[in-house]
Formats: sequence, C-alpha cells, structure tokens
Amino acid sequence: MSEAMLRSPRVRELADKAQELAKLKEHPSWEILRAEFEKRKQGYLRGVAQGLMAGGPDAPALDQRRIDYERGFLRGAQAVLDTPDNALAQLEAELRKEPHVGS
Repeated sequence: MSEAMLRSPRVRELADKAQELAKLKEHPSWEILRAEFEKRKQGYLRGVAQGLMAGGPDAPALDQRRIDYERGFLRGAQAVLDTPDNALAQLEAELRKEPHVGS
C-alpha cells in the first residue's frame, strides 16, 4: 500500500488544497497583484503620515473610523494574499503530526 493511501483524509484534503493554492502563486499575475497591494498599502501609510503632520497643532483630528476601516481592509487583503503560504504551513504541521510509515 502506498504512503499516500495511508495518509489521513484530512492530510490528503489539505495537500490537495495547498497544491491548488500554490498554482495561484505560479501564475505571472500573482506578483502583479502583490505589487499592486504593496503600492496601495504604501500610499495609505503615506496618507496617514501626512495627515498626522499636516496643519501642526491646530490640525483637525484624524478620522479614527476611517483609519480602522483602512487597517481592517489592508489586513483582510494581506490575509487573502497569505492564503497559499498558510495552507502549505498547515499541511506541513499536519504532516508532522502523522505517524511515520514503516515505524
């Protein structure tokens, strides 16, 4: 019986998912997407920094709701971009838990 057949259904499912998600990273558009995200993130950070410095002590208060919204949006986008790597890490963790074949 092959080692793959001895793996748990959970590990096989994670392996399939990690393999499919890895295909996303192999596509040439993946790097373009990541670069676009980084560009927007840097633009947002520059805007926040400018808002902090503009107007001196008499400047109007920053809109905390807007900052929280943008921060949450960036975290969500980052989570999507990290999905393939996280799936692989999850698979590797599950494989470490599996009993070794032939032990």
